[in-house]
Parts: sequence; structure tokens; C-alpha cells
Amino acid sequence: MDAHAAALAAGEVAPAPAACNESAPSVIDHLEAALADSAPAISSDIQQAIGVLALAASWRQTASYVECPPSAEFLDNYAHATLLGPPDDVPMSDVSGQNGVAVGLVLLGPGVVYPPHQHPADEVYVPLQRIEWTHERHGMPAAVAPGDLIHHVPWQPHSMRVGARPALLLYIWSGDVVTPSRFCA
Repeated sequence: MDAHAAALAAGEVAPAPAACNESAPSVIDHLEAALADSAPAISSDIQQAIGVLALAASWRQTASYVECPPSAEFLDNYAHATLLGPPDDVPMSDVSGQNGVAVGLVLLGPGVVYPPHQHPADEVYVPLQRIEWTHERHGMPAAVAPGDLIHHVPWQPHSMRVGARPALLLYIWSGDVVTPSRFCA
């Protein structure tokens, strides 16, 4: 977490450019419910700040997920928004070295299973609702409380499952932040 904080404090990370949300993924219909459900996990000031950012964000879906979704309902229940750092479509060669930082949100609809996936970025997640998490490709899911920190080293397979209510998660990526996630075979 020190590298994340140092890059932010040094001003080495630029805000992600705003983009038009004309074709926002349908999971955005769950955003207000997820924000409302986050109240017990975080202070009202932080909840309000995340709400403002989430409502103004450009929500997207990982291109490889769109090309080959893991299930028929996955794309209706998944989106992410980069709030700080390079946008999703910038080649790593355009980012200084392998030391990028990206901060954003992931929104998952009720009952969704986000299958095992991996990426070259080091990742810290903070779920704002209770979710189930797996830290390896074939591991057993374990409950994670709202506000708990979850850390994945680069290329570590992980997955998550959401209960009956939508879930909103804050993420911080460092290192190679522009190579997208991919599902594990």
C-alpha cells in the first residue's frame, strides 16, 4: 500500500479523463442501491464522496469480457469505472514504465459470480458490502466484511460472489495498470 500512497501523494497520478456514459452497462441500475447499502461500512462523508464520483464516472466493461463473457447474465451485472489513472484504452507504452497507479470502482449486480480472473497489476480492493472472495483459482469462497482490505499480487487468480444485494468495491491497482484482466482457463 506504500507505493500506492506515495504515487498519489507525489502527484504522479492524473485523474482519469471523463467520458460520455451514453452506453452505460445495465448494472448501473443497481448503483444507487449499492451506495445506500454501503452506509454501515463507511462514514457518511466518504459515502457521499464515493457517491458523487460513482454517479459522475464513466462505467465500462473489460473488452475481453465483452468478447467472451463467462455467462449469459455476467455482462448485465458487471462494470468498472477508472477514477484516477490512465483510461482503459491507453497502451502501456504510453504510461511511464511499469509504475502506473489506477483507482476506481467495480459494481456487481445481485447474485453475480465474478469468475476466477487475473492481471499483471498489484491490486487492493475494499468492498463496501459483504461479499464472498476466493484467492485462488479453485479455492473455497470466504466471507469478506465491508471495509476489509483484500490484496492480490500480480497474476494471482481470484474471484468473488455477491449475495442478494449489489456490491460496490473500491480498487487500487499499481504496476502494469493498463493490461486488462483476463479470465483464468
